[in-house]
Amino acid sequence: MAGAGGTHELGLREPQMVKLGRSLGLPQLSYQVADMAATLRAAGCVPASGAGTPGGETADGAARVADAGTETPLLLARGLRYTYPGNDAPTLHGLDFTLPAGCITALMGQNGAGKSTLLNILGGLEHADAGELLLDGRTFHAEPGVVGYLRQDPDLMLLAETVREELSWKNKALTPDELDALLRQLHLSEYGDDFPLALSRGQRVRVVLGAMLARKPRLLLLDEPTSGQDEQSLREIITLLRAFRAQGGSMLLCTHDWELATAVADEVLLLQAGQVMVHGPAAEVLGNPAYLQAAGLAVPPLLQLCEALGLPPQISVETLAAQLRQVAATHADAGAGAGTLHEGGAATTNAETQGGGAP
Repeated sequence: MAGAGGTHELGLREPQMVKLGRSLGLPQLSYQVADMAATLRAAGCVPASGAGTPGGETADGAARVADAGTETPLLLARGLRYTYPGNDAPTLHGLDFTLPAGCITALMGQNGAGKSTLLNILGGLEHADAGELLLDGRTFHAEPGVVGYLRQDPDLMLLAETVREELSWKNKALTPDELDALLRQLHLSEYGDDFPLALSRGQRVRVVLGAMLARKPRLLLLDEPTSGQDEQSLREIITLLRAFRAQGGSMLLCTHDWELATAVADEVLLLQAGQVMVHGPAAEVLGNPAYLQAAGLAVPPLLQLCEALGLPPQISVETLAAQLRQVAATHADAGAGAGTLHEGGAATTNAETQGGGAP
């Protein structure tokens, strides 16, 4: 398999199983769950029978979601219904949910679940047939500057002749110094005078996203912002979204991108056939294969690997790698002859560590 640098240069995103192998310093990398499980068993990453294992993942935003739940929600939706003209069956069947302030909520579900329809209603492109929407306790209006909506095709939203003009489009509050700072944050300083549509897809997405961030919306709506993005663009988008939240921003993020959702979401709103199936902290929803399967979503390889190894579910490479190192270290301390995993290094056996060499 090509090295990390090679895949990035080709504009590819590595599978999370491969990233896990690199993080653990495994000598062989694979995106296959069975192969990775076999390698990790050989390294001692299997709990002893009846022994306790480290607990499942707790999302960084779980406390934030709990705290926000005690306050007036940013957005409240009651009984939202919508039927497309010419259709008999409604797309949204009386949705009830709240969005807390200062949190990123991932909106997930299979195609046809009603995710884009809900975003279009919140973004002002459609109007619900019935139901109530309140923003900060008042009747909701999707006004520019209050709600920002990054649609699935950002090219349709690029209107200006230069990146600078696009970022400051109808935004008199943005000062020249703030514009320069925004260009640096977006890694677009050298493209300020370029025609936006001449940029790469990842850069174009960041231009549209940057223009919305500059307006400091009360609620930011994103529809599949990492679709077609390479590894570098994914990292840059994650950084921007985290920075927006750190400044108190609130977001509803529609995505099929498991890696993006686990990297930024505080909570998950899971839709099924136009209804809310489950809504809760990201680690609890995304770490539950039963929820995912019931919503028609595939169980990601990381969760499959946890099940194969008898470990509690982990939803990110970082937390799973830490758990695997802890299990391997526990076995090594017990003198069970199990392997030890080293961060950034290779897997070694106790015998090799003690100078005994490989059998």
